[in-house]
Amino acid sequence: MNRNNSKVQQILNATIVTGKYKDSNGEQKTNYLIVGTLFIYNSGGMSLKLDALPANGQDIQFYPRKQKNQQPQQQQNNNYQQPQQQQNNNYQQSQQQQNNNYQQSQQQQQNNNYQQSQQQQQQNNNYQQSQQQQQNNNNRGY
Repeated sequence: MNRNNSKVQQILNATIVTGKYKDSNGEQKTNYLIVGTLFIYNSGGMSLKLDALPANGQDIQFYPRKQKNQQPQQQQNNNYQQPQQQQNNNYQQSQQQQNNNYQQSQQQQQNNNYQQSQQQQQQNNNYQQSQQQQQNNNNRGY
């Protein structure tokens, strides 16, 4: 078949599944990556143009392309915004947890230092009292 003599009837995106995630409502969603284009001609022929090869024998799925006035780039970006937002949230939570752990560690260290300081002060007081008592006993002739 000579596709140059035949008009394109339909254009489909060739996609593969790249992962799954849950949206903010807890619903399971699927990420797709466009790996090429399938052209279907009026004559019944087809041609597939791949921009990337699927790895590990992944199935290629075909979906109609959005019309230009429907902004297909926005649809493609939406597939990546949710997982990216989830990654950002996870990163922020991780950073907050690390910060909380650090603050707790610092506070615990300060408490330990304070307790040690108090113990040393008490030992110094006990030693001074002991020395004073011994001095008093020496002065009395014991």
